[in-house]
Amino acid sequence: RVTKAAKGAKSLSLSTKPKFKNTQKNILIFMSAKGGTGKSTICALCAHKFALSGLSVAVVDFDLQFGDMRFIFNIEPEKTLFDLLGVLDSPALPARDFAVPVAEDLVLFSAEQAPEKAELYYGKVASILQRIAQEFDVVLVNTGSFWTLLHIELIEASSQAMCITEQGIISTRATQSLIEMCSKLNLPTSRFMYVVNKIQP
Repeated sequence: RVTKAAKGAKSLSLSTKPKFKNTQKNILIFMSAKGGTGKSTICALCAHKFALSGLSVAVVDFDLQFGDMRFIFNIEPEKTLFDLLGVLDSPALPARDFAVPVAEDLVLFSAEQAPEKAELYYGKVASILQRIAQEFDVVLVNTGSFWTLLHIELIEASSQAMCITEQGIISTRATQSLIEMCSKLNLPTSRFMYVVNKIQP
């Protein structure tokens, strides 16, 4: 899987640590307007890339419906993001205690596959991400393809948002609709970056 492939990618590692425009904690979310764009895979590859450059990286799986980052990283966590949510009011407990190591300088806060609990996260997304960001250089957030109020909170809490799309009229129109919706909701679309995946000649 992605973790095994990344072990042989050290020759691609950055010679210097990446320089971010935002001086605040760097919280990057990966989102898409439709499923199947490769969003989760790109998130995992970026996580390995940052870790290989010497940054401490936390991947947070906020795909509360399917949460496939554990499969991509080939791990089975004992604790999940929901366990961290339960101790959010206990600052003495390190957030990393609720993550599982993936590789050197890389951990995963895994989603609990219990979509019926999603409403318990509403209003607490920023607090969760800020709690994690205190302990890591970069926080990468994977999101679900089915848009909910959590996506709004994630965008507001992020420093940048990578919108993954692909070739084809359906994906392009879906992405355009997503941008229009975010604009109507007064979300900071200036934070958006766009990645066209699965390009074929």
